[in-house]
Amino acid sequence: MCGITAAIGSIYPKILKATEQINDAQFHRGPDSGGFWSSINDQEKGVALAHRRLAILDLTSQGSQPMVDKITGNVITYNGEIYNYPALRQKLEKKGIKFYSDCDTEVILAGYRVWGESVLDYLRGMFSFVIWNAQENYAFCARDRLGIKPFYYSSVQNNDCNTLLIASEVKALLASSLIERKLDQESLENYLWNGFVISPNTIIEKIFSLPAGYKMVINLDGEIKCCESYWSMSKPNINSTSVESLEQELKEAVKMRLMSDVPVGVFLSGGVDSSVVAALSVQADIGAIKTFNLSFEEAEYDESIYARQVANALGTEHINVELSQSQFSAQLGDALESLDQPTFDGLNTYYISRAVSEIGIKVVLSGAGGDELFGGYRSFREIPLALKVNHYLNKLPRSLRQNLLTQVIRWNQGKGESFPAQTRWGKLKDLLFNRDIAHAYQVFYSLFTKDFQRQLLAKKDHQHISYGLTDFYENKFKESLKNEPILNAISELELAIFLGERLLRDTDATSMANSLEIRLPLIDHKVVNLVRGQTIKNRFYPLGKKYFLRNLMTDQLDTQLFERPKSGFVMPIEKWCRQGLKNEISQTFADQARLAKIGINADAVNALWKAFLDESPGLYWSRIWSIYILCWWCDRHDVVFQSEFE
Repeated sequence: MCGITAAIGSIYPKILKATEQINDAQFHRGPDSGGFWSSINDQEKGVALAHRRLAILDLTSQGSQPMVDKITGNVITYNGEIYNYPALRQKLEKKGIKFYSDCDTEVILAGYRVWGESVLDYLRGMFSFVIWNAQENYAFCARDRLGIKPFYYSSVQNNDCNTLLIASEVKALLASSLIERKLDQESLENYLWNGFVISPNTIIEKIFSLPAGYKMVINLDGEIKCCESYWSMSKPNINSTSVESLEQELKEAVKMRLMSDVPVGVFLSGGVDSSVVAALSVQADIGAIKTFNLSFEEAEYDESIYARQVANALGTEHINVELSQSQFSAQLGDALESLDQPTFDGLNTYYISRAVSEIGIKVVLSGAGGDELFGGYRSFREIPLALKVNHYLNKLPRSLRQNLLTQVIRWNQGKGESFPAQTRWGKLKDLLFNRDIAHAYQVFYSLFTKDFQRQLLAKKDHQHISYGLTDFYENKFKESLKNEPILNAISELELAIFLGERLLRDTDATSMANSLEIRLPLIDHKVVNLVRGQTIKNRFYPLGKKYFLRNLMTDQLDTQLFERPKSGFVMPIEKWCRQGLKNEISQTFADQARLAKIGINADAVNALWKAFLDESPGLYWSRIWSIYILCWWCDRHDVVFQSEFE
C-alpha cells in the first residue's frame, strides 16, 4: 500500500523537480521508504518514476520500488496488494521465472514479462500501477476492477514539450506547481449534486481520474494512445452459480486478506457486513483477531454496545475508540487535511484510522460493500416504488400531477413559511418526472433540489445541471443497465457511485493519511461476479435483511443481534454544527468574497444556514457540511473558480 508517481514524455529539469515534489507530497502514503528512477534519451524524452512505500509484505529492501525487471529492464511503480500472488508466483516459477524477493510487486512485473497486458486477468486484489516497457518505450498503466486504489493524471505543456504526470492523489499533482489550481465548472455542479465529484473528472479542471477497471497506454511523447475497460461486472445467467460456491469464495477472499507480515485488525461496527468479515476472520484460524469500533458520547449515535456484543460472541480482542466533540474539534484540522478532494463524507474513517494506526496496526479489514451487493440500503425499496408511482402518475394531466405533488410537499413541510425541503419528499418533483433508473437513483441521493442547486451557483449562464453524472457514466449506464432487473440495476449503481466514487475514494485518502491499509473482502471481484449469478430471491429478499451474509455466521452468532433498525456509521456532525462548529461555519458563510471565488452564491448559502439553525424541516447536516468542506478545501489549496482576469 503506497503512493505512486510518474512523468512520461518530455523529461527536463523542471519535470524532474516536479516528480520529486509529487512524491514528497505523498510521504504519508508510504513513510517506510521511497525511491526514484528515470530513463531519458538524447531528445529529453522518457520517463521518471517515483514511489513511497508502506511495507506490508516482504519488509526488506528487496521489496522497494520503483522495481526493475532484471531480464527485460521494465520498471514498475505500484500501489496496492495482490492477494493471490503466492499462487501466481508458483505458476510463473513453473515457467522458469526466478524471483529475488517475497513481495507481490515482483510477481506483477514478472507476470507482465510473460503475459503482457493480459497479466490483469490474473490479478486478484486492489491496485494501480505504471509499468515502463523499456524495449518498446511506452508506459502501461492500470487500475483495479472496483476502483479501490486511486489513479490521477494530468497533461502539462511547455512550448512544444508535453508530459503526462501521474499520482495517487490530486493534492500531490497540485504540489508539482505545474497545474493551474482552477475549479472545474462541471465538477462544481457535480459536487453540489452529490457531495463529491464523479470521475473521470476531479474538482480541478485539468486533473482526471482513470476509471475503475481501466487500462491505459502512454507513448514516449506523453500522449494517451489507448484508454479502455479491461473488466466489467459480468452478466451471468441467473442460477449460474451456487450459494455454496459463493460462500466458499467469500471465505477465501477474507482469508487472503489476512495475509500480512505486519499485524492485522478488523473494523467492527456491530452491523451485518462488518460482523461477517470479523466472523470469517475468526474462522480462518490465523491467531488472535483484534477488532475496532468508533463510539460517541451522544447516545443516539452510539452503537458500540452492538459491536461489543459481537466481539464478545466471537472472542476477539475488542478496542472501542470513543470520539468526543472536543476531540473531534481538536483533530478536525488534520482530518480535513486528509481529504484529497472535497467530500461531505470520510471523516469517520479518518478518526478510527488515526486511533488504530496509533495503536500500531498497519492493516485492517472492512465490511464495505455488503449493502451495495445484497440490498441493504433504502434505495432498494424506495426507488422501485418511486418508479412504479411515476408510471401511474404519468397517466394524469401534467397540471394535475404538479398540483398533487405540491400538496404532498406542503403537507410534509408543515404549516407556515419555511425553507424548501431538500430531503426526499422535497425532491419529489425531480424524482417523479423521469423514467430513467440512473436519474432516479441520482435524485434519491442528491443533496439539493434542482431549483436550489441553481440558486447556489453564482454563474447562471454556464449552468448545465442534469443529474450529477458525467458523460462517462451517462453512457456507461445506458449500456450496462439495459434489460437489467431493477434490483440488480440499483446494486450496480450503488457499487459504481456510492461505493466506487464516494466510500472507496474517501476511505483510501483518510486511511492512507494515517499510513493504514484497508482491505475489502466483500468486493473481491470474484465474489462480486458470483453474487451477480445468484437468484434475485437468494440475493436480496427479504429486502434489507442480507440473509445470505447472516447465514454465514449462524454457527458463531445469534442473528437476533442484527434485528434492529439500520442506522449506518454516522457521526453527530449535525449536533456539532449547531454547537462547537457554529461560529467557524458562520464566519465561513459570511465571507461573500470567499464564496464568490469558488462560484457559490452567498445569499443562497446563508439562507440555507439560517434555515438549518432554525431547524427547518427537511434539512440534513450533509447539506451544510458539504458546502463548508468545499469552502475549506478550496481555500486551503488555493483553488478558485476563475481568475480575476477571466
